[in-house]
Amino acid sequence: MFSLLRELIFPDKCVGCGTWGRAVCEECLSKIGGFKLYGKAYAFGIYEGVLRDIILNAKYKGYGRPIVELISFYKDDLLFLKKDIDLVVPVPEDPLRRKTFSHVALFAKELALRLGKNVSFSLFKVRPTPPQVTLKKVERERNLKGAFYFNGELRGMRVLLVDDVLTTGTTLEECSGALLKAGALKIVKLVIAVSL
Repeated sequence: MFSLLRELIFPDKCVGCGTWGRAVCEECLSKIGGFKLYGKAYAFGIYEGVLRDIILNAKYKGYGRPIVELISFYKDDLLFLKKDIDLVVPVPEDPLRRKTFSHVALFAKELALRLGKNVSFSLFKVRPTPPQVTLKKVERERNLKGAFYFNGELRGMRVLLVDDVLTTGTTLEECSGALLKAGALKIVKLVIAVSL
C-alpha cells in the first residue's frame, strides 16, 4: 500500500533513458553486459552506461531503487549462489567517509533477501585510507594492507563478498584475507560492475 502511494506521489524515472515508470526500465537493463564471471569476481557488466548511472545515483544521490531493479532483473542468474554460499558480507566503508546511506549495504541486503541468506556487517575497515581512485596498483595494495578485520568467527562458512565496482581487485583481496583469517571456507566475490 505504502509503495503504491509513494509511486503515485514520487514516480520513478529510469536512470538510463529518463522514461517515467521504473527506476531502471527493462530496455536499459537488457543493454547491460550480462551477469557472468569477470576474472575473479561475478558482475552484471562493465562500469559504463546504465550500470555506471545505477552506481552513481546510489553512491552520490542515495537513490537505491535502481540496485533493487537490477537484482530483480537478474534474479534467475543469481539462483546458483543459493547453494554456493551461506552468508553475504558487504565491503565496509572507510570510517572517515561513512555516509548515512550505504549503497553497498543495500546491495548486500537485497542479495541476501533474494537468496534467502543472512547478511553480516561484521567486516570493518579498521583504519582510514586515502581514496583508491587516485592510486596505482602497487600503491593501492600498500594503502589497504591490514586495513580490514572481521569481528567474529566464520568457521566453515562460504561467504559472498559484495562491493560496487571492481577496478584492480585490491579491496576485495584484502577483505577476503580478513574473512579467511576469521575461518571462512570459501569466498565468492560479486560486484555491480567491473571497471576496465
